[in-house]
Amino acid sequence: MVNFHEGMSSEDTARKYSVSMTWVYSLRKRRRETGSIAPKEYRPGPKMKLAPYEKEVRQTVADHPDATRGELAEMLSQYVPVSDSTVCDFLKHLKITWKKNAPHSFANRSGEKWKTCG
Repeated sequence: MVNFHEGMSSEDTARKYSVSMTWVYSLRKRRRETGSIAPKEYRPGPKMKLAPYEKEVRQTVADHPDATRGELAEMLSQYVPVSDSTVCDFLKHLKITWKKNAPHSFANRSGEKWKTCG
């Protein structure tokens, strides 16, 4: 563990432990502000808006395999208002792809076309 009471300069500390100067500065700042250099507590980000409706999302995609992201967002708005990018992110999270015959689709090795998000 790094001991900042050794009287080493930030440059020497960074060199000794093979870390960046930014890391040393932020660790020293944390020590000043909290009295500790322990790792910060993990805080998960916000929950996905469609998470409570996973079953409905899967069913909607199954019922409408040719729907665009925007169309899926419109269909899912009966549960919760969402954008097409929210739909895309949630489908990626669920590892769901859907067939699409569109210019922005790509073909996999077997020649099938799959819509990509993004």
